Amino acid sequence: MTEELTLFDLGVEETKESKKVSEPTKKTDIASKIAAAVKKVEPKPELKVNDEWTIHFATEEFKISDFLEEILEEGVTLEEVRMGMERHFAQFSAARTSWDIDEDNKRLFPDAFAGSKGASPLRSPFLSSMEETLQYNRSYVISNTGKVFKVCRSLFGEMVTEMKELPELNTVQEGFKYNLPKIPASTLAQILSFFKSYTQKGSFEVMIRIYWDMELNEYVLECPKQTVSRIRIDCQFSPQYTGRNSLRYLPVLEIHSHNTMPAYFSETDNADEQRFGLYAVVGRLDKSPQILLRAKSNEQSVTVLLTDVFETDFNSIEKSYPLEWESNVTIRGKQ
Repeated sequence: MTEELTLFDLGVEETKESKKVSEPTKKTDIASKIAAAVKKVEPKPELKVNDEWTIHFATEEFKISDFLEEILEEGVTLEEVRMGMERHFAQFSAARTSWDIDEDNKRLFPDAFAGSKGASPLRSPFLSSMEETLQYNRSYVISNTGKVFKVCRSLFGEMVTEMKELPELNTVQEGFKYNLPKIPASTLAQILSFFKSYTQKGSFEVMIRIYWDMELNEYVLECPKQTVSRIRIDCQFSPQYTGRNSLRYLPVLEIHSHNTMPAYFSETDNADEQRFGLYAVVGRLDKSPQILLRAKSNEQSVTVLLTDVFETDFNSIEKSYPLEWESNVTIRGKQ
């Protein structure tokens, strides 16, 4: 009879580990497959762009520098670009902007989904020469005639067109706004009394300058030394109000008379009145005074309403002028 031997008979102890070796390894295989499936994928580096990239939307092509003043050497993120664009195009908010990116050709195509219709034009630079426009795809150039031209440039050509209006800018109206307290009606009445006196003496023209005393916050009148005739005034202003004293006394208005003639600004007036200020002329002093008032600087001027600068009802006020004013007036040809 053959004797059967077991592991125990050979002195080998059967353990739990021994049993596991002989068991199928299905569980280990499954775990390995799961680990491989969920293996962590390294995130793609954030895209950074520089001025070699172009932005395309609303049939326009822009550079990154059109929206950002500073571009770091390593470039800028799309979020930085978007924030720059949002300053000019409100529809490109963080919540509504998506990007179509053409990395091969370095082109960006932003899309403001659910955005408003139309786009506010980019505020292109205003330049003073065509040479300066060469670095921009779109810009404005101001000519020596005061006209504004739009310059559009691409690889295929360049277009220059005169602008009739600039929709990206605010509407500006010509005019003048007076910021000081209105000049008292009694002051104007005093000046008219002085003018009428010299009209009666021989239809002589005379003038007065009005200052604003910046220390006392009140108006001061000066009758400068002047040599006058029926058609001309030559005057010299006092150093009491000019030179270093101009830090205190601000010249506001020069007003002169045209005796019995109509009120108008002559060619001499236009040539003399170059400083930015207010200028007035008074005519028909033998009848009901006629007054014209304007703001002028160099060759530019705008008409100003008398009631915008002076208190009203001056016609009802009779006011005498200081007699010392007459000591400053010399009638030409009369010693």
